[in-house]
Amino acid sequence: MKHLAPFYRIAVVISGILGISLLLSACNASPSAATVNGHVITVSKVNSYLSETVNSSYAQCELDLRLGGTLPILGTGHQTVSPDLSAEILTSLIEQEIIDNYLSGRGIKITSSEVSSAESDLSAELTATSTSTGPTGAPSGSPCGISGSQLLGKLPAQYLNQQVALQAALEKFIEVAGHFSASTAEAKSFYNKNPQDFAVVCLNAIEVPSQAQATAISQQIAKGVSFSSLASKYAPNPSVAASGGSIGCISTSNIPPQISSAIGTLPSGGVTQPLQQTSPGAAPVWVILQVASRSDTPFNQVESSIRLQLISNHSQVLSTKLPPVLKVAHVSVNPMYGSWSAKGGITPPKAPSSRYSKN
Repeated sequence: MKHLAPFYRIAVVISGILGISLLLSACNASPSAATVNGHVITVSKVNSYLSETVNSSYAQCELDLRLGGTLPILGTGHQTVSPDLSAEILTSLIEQEIIDNYLSGRGIKITSSEVSSAESDLSAELTATSTSTGPTGAPSGSPCGISGSQLLGKLPAQYLNQQVALQAALEKFIEVAGHFSASTAEAKSFYNKNPQDFAVVCLNAIEVPSQAQATAISQQIAKGVSFSSLASKYAPNPSVAASGGSIGCISTSNIPPQISSAIGTLPSGGVTQPLQQTSPGAAPVWVILQVASRSDTPFNQVESSIRLQLISNHSQVLSTKLPPVLKVAHVSVNPMYGSWSAKGGITPPKAPSSRYSKN
């Protein structure tokens, strides 16, 4: 399911994006786009969702980011959408309805706090999975050049509510079917048991081209020569030299293994032995690091990432437990949209009889 949020992609893909030519209004169309276990998904609901997507560049950015690629928006006919987009929307609505049925059949309701957590989780995913540059050329936390939370704030209301509802449903399904909890209490317990994963370390650095020079500098530090005075001469660049060797702060969970092993539990002021660093196309260099400071990241700043990790650890549930649930659901799709299968989602008709205008 390409519409699943980014961290779910480590599970086996359950359904692909198949195509139908869907129109942006219910003109001359059946009020039912699909029926899931007796519940009707109306054409107007699908078209309203599509309309908000087509008319919002932010919705398109959010959709592309979750799918990990660009999805065609417009169709080839006058005022129509692409088969891929319409299939994505209707398939996600059908699958969410099936999951909601699964949960309600077990007397499970998604609480308002779980919806809020799902929105925070979605925001964290959108920021964490983006490596592209926004349309303004700014470094991005999303394809729109803004952070996940900012992107969510710019989404049309129905589109945002639908994406958050889908996120909440998927997270709850994984918890229930996987027999575990990703509650705030569980996240806090994980945080308390793994404090080393949530420390922030600020580092100073010296960089030289040879091991012999690095060893000599290390010996000077051991004799009491200040790190900052040496860093002013041997820092990686002038700006680092001017700051006494400061190269900034980083969460311990994001530190490369070699460096993490070297700094270990060094206290503030602690200095590593010389480390060889290599990068493609450049000569090796030798680096000496000093721990300038250590601090703990507050729980509220990492709760979403912890929850996502707990859920991701059980994401195989989507490939093992969801297919049987999809298979037993009673789903019918209006023939103008095509046909539904639990494995493939919606397959469009080979020769659609007409296209529909949004007017």
